[in-house]
Amino acid sequence: MKKIISIFIFAIFSLSIFSAENKVIISVPDKWSSGLGFMKDLLKESYNDIGYEVIFSDLPLARSMTELINGRLDGELARSKDVAQKYNLVIVNPPYFTLKGYAYYLKGKFKKAPTIEEIKRGRISYIRGSFATEKFFIDAKSPILVNNEKQLLSLLNKDRVDFVSPVTSNFATGQNNLGKVLLFEISVHHILSIKNIELAKKLGPALKKNMTKKKYDHLHEQITKLVLEQSE
Repeated sequence: MKKIISIFIFAIFSLSIFSAENKVIISVPDKWSSGLGFMKDLLKESYNDIGYEVIFSDLPLARSMTELINGRLDGELARSKDVAQKYNLVIVNPPYFTLKGYAYYLKGKFKKAPTIEEIKRGRISYIRGSFATEKFFIDAKSPILVNNEKQLLSLLNKDRVDFVSPVTSNFATGQNNLGKVLLFEISVHHILSIKNIELAKKLGPALKKNMTKKKYDHLHEQITKLVLEQSE
């Protein structure tokens, strides 16, 4: 009987150690936390598939990066690939989505597709709060910021601007008079601290599997909607 009790106690002790070791602390941008539930669910499900429990912590982006680099966090919910590489962090594949930024123009105004340098020198308008676009056009002269894509199209058709940069991929649907130029391409990933490189290898296949499920088919559209809501 004593032997059975000893085995039971050891099993419970071992289980508690296992549970403690299989937890990850993942930071979430505090300003967007309430709108990222779908992405949290995706990550939670993927970690559960490989036997890990996720604890989410809302933090400002700058604070989050400091904590991650110093190893006090296991990872961040989402960051661009470029930022992760800059700080020598581990990128989990596949990416949640790839954000492509385009500049649209009226075909009748140009004999051929304008170059990126021509676009940067032109009159430009884009959605307020579109951070990647703002960074790309940081040297542009007096860009016009608007709240929605309907306003972008109106400015373009009235020749108040030469180029517009929307957020959604269906901006030019039905607009045969518009051409477009690819400005940038940014992949957004779940990232981990350098100490978790092996964990990233385990998580990748589970993340890929769950991203193919129907409920995550429109992840890019959900992110886009969130960005637009934050900018209004």
